[in-house]
Amino acid sequence: MKTNRSLMQGSALIISLVMLVILTLLGISGIKSSTLEIRMAANAEDRNRAFQAAEYALKVAEAKVSEMVSNGNYATYFGNKAYPWYYKTLTISSGGGNGGDCSTSLPWLTGVATWDNSDSIALTSAENAPLKQLGLSQVPRYMIGYDSEVDETSPCYADVSPEGYSNSIGSAGEPLHVERFTITVIGYGAQPNTRVRLQATFNALL
Repeated sequence: MKTNRSLMQGSALIISLVMLVILTLLGISGIKSSTLEIRMAANAEDRNRAFQAAEYALKVAEAKVSEMVSNGNYATYFGNKAYPWYYKTLTISSGGGNGGDCSTSLPWLTGVATWDNSDSIALTSAENAPLKQLGLSQVPRYMIGYDSEVDETSPCYADVSPEGYSNSIGSAGEPLHVERFTITVIGYGAQPNTRVRLQATFNALL
């Protein structure tokens, strides 16, 4: 009887230990799962923060283009080395023949854009004020490209998309045309590696 009782007690102890191990493993798995979910939620929240920053920067850049077009002085900015964040998408490059060739510049491409003062500009303190509460790691930046060419003698004129022009007649009896701009922005989250890029086309009818 003592032997049987000892065997039963031993079996119960083994079963208890096995159950304890199983419960421990389940607990560890649950902790890992919860930790992963927390990290995923934090990453999603930070990406949303970066998206808000990029979306706001896009509005700021659009307002900047609208202001330049209204003032009629946008031509003095694009292609000017003093303002590298305002670039000309179509430029005349030296080539064979008398007229040269037309080359395309796309500094916003991944692997090309450095997102520093050499190709983009950060929002000013006043512009960035509404984003202070987001706790961003960096101030959003933007670059703007001038995509049009209205000079019919330029080799780049043929490369302009036909959608960039209008057949409408203005009040002066002259055809209206559309000046096209490409705006590219980057927004950052609380973590410097969290980044969101947005791009939009801005058309101004002149």
